[in-house]
Formats: sequence, structure tokens, C-alpha cells
Amino acid sequence: NAVEIGGVDEAALAAAGFRADLGAEIRRLTIERARETDRAYLAVFYGAIEARGPALSLIRCVDKLDNLMGAAAIADPAVHASYIALAEEFVAPMAARLDSAFGAYFAVVAAHARAAGPDPGFAARAAAYAKGQAA
Repeated sequence: NAVEIGGVDEAALAAAGFRADLGAEIRRLTIERARETDRAYLAVFYGAIEARGPALSLIRCVDKLDNLMGAAAIADPAVHASYIALAEEFVAPMAARLDSAFGAYFAVVAAHARAAGPDPGFAARAAAYAKGQAA
């Protein structure tokens, strides 16, 4: 998130004393938003993460697990369903390869997110909250 949202770049990480390959690893974990539903891209994207070893795989799995827990914020039912299906197709198997219990937990969270569905009032509540915070 520091790179994708915060605007921190690899040079800033190196200047701050982080290990030399950290920027490349963050880049490897950062999905191209324009291609986030492209199955061929996702196969390569997740394969490259998993090829780097369990540490990077765990980071990606935990990040996706966190996103699934907030999936109700995706208001469009088709986008919501697709997001969960892609997580089940590409990330759930990676989680299971890391640890069978973790994989089972991931599957339960994904199933719960699907069953709960989108929260149609989320956007309005978030906007009201933001407006209250700005006041």
C-alpha cells in the first residue's frame, strides 16, 4: 500500500535503509488494476508471487483475506461475485498450499463474503462518515 496508494517509490525505500530487493518484491505484489480480472494475467501474476516463496505468498494471501472481509463494500453484485470467484480460483489454492488449515479458513471467509453479498448502504454510510470527519 505504501507504493500503490502512498506514492513511496523504490528509491525512497532504498534511501530509508530497506533491503535492496524490497522495491522489486512490492512491485511483484502490486496488481495491475486494468488487468485484475484477466485470468491469463492473474495466472502469471500469482505464479510469480508463489515462485518467490512462502513469505511473499503469505503476504498476498493475507492481503486478499483482508479484502474479502471487506468485500461487502463492493456495491455492484456482478463485480462482488467476480472478485470473490477470482480470489477462490487464484488465491485460495495458494493459501491451501501454504497450510491446509489456512486454506480452509480462506475458503470459509470467501464463502461468507459471497453469502453476505454486497452492502448497498455502505457507500452512503462511508460518505456520511467522511463528511462528519471533515467537519
